[in-house]
Amino acid sequence: MIAQVFEIVAPVFILAMVGFGWARRGLPYDIAFVTRLGTGLAMPCLIFSTLVRAEIGADAFGQMIAATLLFYGLCAVLFAAALRLAGLPLRVFLPPTVMNNAGNLGLPVAFYAFGAEGLALAIVLFAIMVALQFSIGVSFVAGKGGAGEAARQPMVWAALLGVAAASIGLKPPGFVDNAVALIGQMGIPLMILTLGVSISRIRAASLARAALIACLRYPAALAVAFGVGHALALPDLAFAILVLQAIMPAPVTNYLIAAKYEASPEEVAGLVVVSTALSVAFVPLTLAFLL
Repeated sequence: MIAQVFEIVAPVFILAMVGFGWARRGLPYDIAFVTRLGTGLAMPCLIFSTLVRAEIGADAFGQMIAATLLFYGLCAVLFAAALRLAGLPLRVFLPPTVMNNAGNLGLPVAFYAFGAEGLALAIVLFAIMVALQFSIGVSFVAGKGGAGEAARQPMVWAALLGVAAASIGLKPPGFVDNAVALIGQMGIPLMILTLGVSISRIRAASLARAALIACLRYPAALAVAFGVGHALALPDLAFAILVLQAIMPAPVTNYLIAAKYEASPEEVAGLVVVSTALSVAFVPLTLAFLL
């Protein structure tokens, strides 16, 4: 079991460390360009290609959508109450506590652990999270607007088109399918490398508080995911994907949003850095239970 878990998580964390080391050596890495290439081209192609190729029925997609919305809704209520009791500003701490890195870390781990079908279900959760983050999440941090951001995310549209095509059994022509899949193969390596580079460049504050929040979030998110999975009677694969994605660390995108709207970005950076470091233990621990 230890060897199996190591084979799953080691490639992901090794590649992230390559990105971290690359940036630490001062080698050039244009995050803005790579992020645009990844989120605007590679990841939409990966999402669409994976979904249309997946042997998953419309019911499975529907169950995953319902489970994802319920999970994030319950987390928002639970974590908002906890943060308010702790006297911490919701505008700063709620988004990076509710949202998680279901993309840079969640997708590759899901793929290595559960194959193409697991990746397809993980992509459904990831796409919904992106839509929530760039609509409700941005509006919450900015205090205004933000609703139109989700409609401008190519990954959201790729997921919608992919789920629709898969649900009705529509397959693109072979040369189109192969071209889209080839472009999409860039997506996961780019995301992991960029995560490592981003972590090396952000400046964090209040690491002790961030560690406490991250450590408390792990069992709380785990419990919510278990509850949602059992309440909706999810199949084994969908249950495992929901639980695995639920415990992923805070995403770098929350730091970027906080910096843009001046919502104490150093505090958010601390949560991103510490929760990502702790995921080296949390992710293998969760996988050992799920496999």
